[in-house]
Amino acid sequence: MSGVSINGIGLYAYFVCGARNYPDERLSFLKLGCWWLLYWHLRRLWISFKYPTRLPRDLVVAELKGAFIGLTRYQKARKTAAGIAESFGSQLGRETRGQGESFPTP
Repeated sequence: MSGVSINGIGLYAYFVCGARNYPDERLSFLKLGCWWLLYWHLRRLWISFKYPTRLPRDLVVAELKGAFIGLTRYQKARKTAAGIAESFGSQLGRETRGQGESFPTP
């Protein structure tokens, strides 16, 4: 996986996270995600076909793949976090310690 596709994964995972956690802004996240897909990804893909020397197509395709992977990455991260919390207990509610102090190991 390239660094370019990772940027798309992070951006679209953020859109999904925002839409999920801020229901009042769900439409705004959807609009922004669609705008970004059309303006950034599809427009650049079209340019790569029209002017092949101007923009490397493999770069554009990697960004586009990252965008679609990002749509499911937030849910995957939530499942992973739930599994960790189930195995080791929730970290919510634990008191914080001063700098240099550590929590006892289980």
